[in-house]
Amino acid sequence: SGGYAKIESQQTFLPCGAGWLFSITKTYTAVLVMKQKERNRIDLDQAISMYLPSNILDWITGGDRITVRMLLNHTSGIPNLTDFPEFMVGQFNHPLEQPSVRKRLQMLEGKPLAFDPGTDFQYSNSNYLVLQQVLEAVSGKSYAELLHEDILDPLGLSNTYYEPSESALASLGMPDYYFDRYANSQLENISAWNDALARASDGYGGIAATPADVIDFYDALVH
Repeated sequence: SGGYAKIESQQTFLPCGAGWLFSITKTYTAVLVMKQKERNRIDLDQAISMYLPSNILDWITGGDRITVRMLLNHTSGIPNLTDFPEFMVGQFNHPLEQPSVRKRLQMLEGKPLAFDPGTDFQYSNSNYLVLQQVLEAVSGKSYAELLHEDILDPLGLSNTYYEPSESALASLGMPDYYFDRYANSQLENISAWNDALARASDGYGGIAATPADVIDFYDALVH
């Protein structure tokens, strides 16, 4: 709770205010996968080709050899789409025009695997975007619906948000975000860019919450 939430007005941070979780979201997604496993809708060691529709599977190299477990633990070999030049160029040139899920999945088309599935480890946001597609395919529900039904509502996490609207974000009083975009030692307020990026991070980074809600989630998970 130290420092400024808004540099321009020197507004200080408030303890336990809401903020974007980004990759902490992956734990929530993994829990949703395990809930589907408990319902016998997912076999962790089954190839993802058994769950994904062909139009999505066609974009993923090695889908017949990559299992759900490999996606969960980042041993699939699917490269990280947010490192791709075409993704990064879009971020810097059109930061408020985030690519859709479909366009991000299409970025994987024809990309070689980083290694043979199951033989190595490489952190990749792509794994969890693909897991989101698996979840929606086996359940017939959206990620948002599953998140509410399996985690947020049962635990009463009323201060956890997925794909919040701009008006909802404004009401949360989240801190601003700053970035030395041009490497000239000048911080730029990129809050609008950061919010757009976060909302478009889906099952690998699209949740916002208060720290208290996150602690309650992890407490329920480990116990």
